Amino acid sequence: MNEIKLNVDGKNYRLTNNSTKYDRAVKEAGENASPKQILAHYDKHGGYIQNDQGEKIQNGLFWEQEKENVSLREKRMNKIKTVFEITKHPVIATILVTLFFAILLYVFGIDLRSF
Repeated sequence: MNEIKLNVDGKNYRLTNNSTKYDRAVKEAGENASPKQILAHYDKHGGYIQNDQGEKIQNGLFWEQEKENVSLREKRMNKIKTVFEITKHPVIATILVTLFFAILLYVFGIDLRSF
């Protein structure tokens, strides 16, 4: 069993890596995950977390916060996917391109009546 130290929001936490919970947490959190996200996934697995003073931290605190963040990210991605699906339609794409150019012409002060 080895001990891992993480600094999250200026606080140090110690984790024990028995049962490979830390390794699984790192894998689940992703390769670009912050220490906070890794700690949350470790917490999800019920890992033993201590603060600087060696006191055990109640399980679930970090995971609940991360679970809300994950839910928000998924909702945003679904909205973006919906917009991409809508803009694939040729009529809507044409309207958006026309609107975009009209806004550009307006912003740069080009008067189309002179053409």
